[in-house]
Amino acid sequence: MTEDEYLHVAEWATHSSYSPAERLAIEFAERFEGDVASCDDAFFDRLGEHFDETLIRDLTFCIGGWLGLGRITRVLDRDLACPVVH
Repeated sequence: MTEDEYLHVAEWATHSSYSPAERLAIEFAERFEGDVASCDDAFFDRLGEHFDETLIRDLTFCIGGWLGLGRITRVLDRDLACPVVH
């Protein structure tokens, strides 16, 4: 990830440095975190246009792991040790 991409991650849907596959992966992470019910067959069909089954599975495990670790650090009050600067 470039510094430019990192600085514009909140603008993933419109920032020019993200590829369509990267945008879709970020969208998947957002849906996974906030509206998992929206990860329906139509969405997985869209994922399948950019990723094969193995990559979708890997992406799913990665997103789940990162979200879980984020929640663990929050529960243990460690999330402020390395704050994200906006």
